[in-house]
Amino acid sequence: ATTPTDVRSQLYVLTVIYAPQRLHERVRHVWYQDGQPIKHSRFYEVEPDGGARGYRLWSGLTLTRDTAGRALHVDLETEGGQLIGRASLPGALGNARSPTAP
Repeated sequence: ATTPTDVRSQLYVLTVIYAPQRLHERVRHVWYQDGQPIKHSRFYEVEPDGGARGYRLWSGLTLTRDTAGRALHVDLETEGGQLIGRASLPGALGNARSPTAP
């Protein structure tokens, strides 16, 4: 499979975290396809009580022929493995294909 290089073949997720003073763990995104992890971001520090706007964390995934049009989900988890959020992306971008795909 080829990897699309067109910006339309990128999928991004943005999460907003309102961290209480007691949260002192780093967080990351873990991308899943069919229940299997396929990518993870590095861990990021979260500033406790980030104010009314919260703390924003984003990550992206390059869609390939294997991932385009398939259901994905992204978990937001702490370094200790606690799930603190999930974004479901059913049939991500329909049947997106590489610009060079037949």
